[in-house]
Amino acid sequence: MKSKVSSILQKEQFGVLTTISIKFPHMSKVAFVHDKDLKSIYFITPSRTRKYDNIMLNNNVALFLDNAKKMSADICNSIGITAKGTAIALEEHECIEALEKFIIKYPDLREFAKAENSVMFKLHIDRYEIVEKFKHVSSLKADDL
Repeated sequence: MKSKVSSILQKEQFGVLTTISIKFPHMSKVAFVHDKDLKSIYFITPSRTRKYDNIMLNNNVALFLDNAKKMSADICNSIGITAKGTAIALEEHECIEALEKFIIKYPDLREFAKAENSVMFKLHIDRYEIVEKFKHVSSLKADDL
């Protein structure tokens, strides 16, 4: 399982982050990087967004990634992972290494990443849920990584 999670995190460029408002979930696309041990994922958002506000109210989040393309035949052979955990806003001095990794992975997002109102979050992973072939579900806890 660990190798499947690692492969998806390395190959995929974007994920869908789910945050929770007072009433409804809110989903948005995010660019991300991760630690080698798979216990943390980092993403950036401007501080004036619904996503940011939601995390400040409730920092339990989920990040969904998958390797399916846009054809229905791919869904049966795809792997989807949901990383669940808590997101913490990092201070500038806490995210130097993650910011460097982010800019290397996404050079076109350099200006966005370094903008004054951009905030880097660290998603502390509680567990990964893995769905294979559209029906086989398994779970991998961070303690087992």
